[in-house]
Amino acid sequence: MRLRIFLLLFLVLLVAAVAVVLVVTNLGGLSLLSGNNNAGLPDSSPGAGDSSQIEPALPTPTPTPAMQFVEVLVARVRLQPGDRITEGLLQVEFRPEDNVAVRANYTFSNPDELIGRIISTEVAPGQAILSSMLALNSTDITSFGSDLALYIPRGNVAVAFPIDKFTGIGYAMRPGDRVDVMMSLTLQQVDEEFQSPLPNKLQLVNPEALLNGEYFFFPDTVSGRLTFIPEISTISLIIPSSTTRVTRQVTQLTIQQAEVLWIGTWTDPRVLVRGDDANIGTYNPNSPLPTPTPFPARQEQEPDLIILSMTAQDALSLKWALEIGMQIHLTLRSQGDQTVYVTTSVSLPQMVEQSGITIPEQGEFREYPSIFWVPIPSVPSRSESDLLP
Repeated sequence: MRLRIFLLLFLVLLVAAVAVVLVVTNLGGLSLLSGNNNAGLPDSSPGAGDSSQIEPALPTPTPTPAMQFVEVLVARVRLQPGDRITEGLLQVEFRPEDNVAVRANYTFSNPDELIGRIISTEVAPGQAILSSMLALNSTDITSFGSDLALYIPRGNVAVAFPIDKFTGIGYAMRPGDRVDVMMSLTLQQVDEEFQSPLPNKLQLVNPEALLNGEYFFFPDTVSGRLTFIPEISTISLIIPSSTTRVTRQVTQLTIQQAEVLWIGTWTDPRVLVRGDDANIGTYNPNSPLPTPTPFPARQEQEPDLIILSMTAQDALSLKWALEIGMQIHLTLRSQGDQTVYVTTSVSLPQMVEQSGITIPEQGEFREYPSIFWVPIPSVPSRSESDLLP
């Protein structure tokens, strides 16, 4: 009896244990499925798509800001040490505002800050021009040649030209001015074969003496021409009243936009003293950017020459005109005037025909005395002693 009761209890406990194992196993499977759903499986439970269910511990994402660009002046072509910057050598490109050179204010965006400055190192096309690439003054790169050569625009040459107070605009020019060149050419008619000035000298020949082998020259006569005069039915020799020939003169504007580099003999700016400055090459140490060396002041009160910058072809024209003795005068341009003139050469026929000049008729009277006979009034000169009190 006791054995039967013991067996029944054992069976009940065994069934209960199996039931407990099954229940525990089912609960574990549900927990695993729930974890997978949190890992990214779609959740059909209410409120699953509501943004308000985001856990408060996660930060709200912010959009990435767009990159900003700024204008930077770069070299349009390759620049060599000693080149003077002009507007045609620059172009604008964009660089990120967080660029190291941009953030350090080494770049330029205003062309006026660069035009006229001198490059001290080679700059490749498209490379930004930095303040460290500029020479402090003309003596900063003296190893590259003459200081004057630094002021000659690329493609031009420098030419020295003699001037006086009249031909040189009263010495009013300064470096940086623009001038035009007027030339007057004097022409004289020549013999086509001899290429000698006309008229030729005339020597008459005796034909009979020439045939007989005798001296056949008539006595020397002045220059002239044989002309038939119908009023007296004879041939006569007409001679000029003077041996001086009237030449023909023509004037034209030949060279335009030549730049004045220097007035007088060029002097090394390192040995010049400008005002109270001890050295022309000094610059302001408080300025964040180097300042270019200005042209030193003219040292000669009455200079005898001017140094001009012009193209090589214009330089040849000026040299030829100087060597043949043409009259040359300079005209001064206004600041910033870039006009290219188209002019007509001026001569006496052109002045009479196109300028409204009327040739006066012959008269029976003339003025007396002539203005050329009247003395010009003048103020007597006073010595320095007369001016003292």
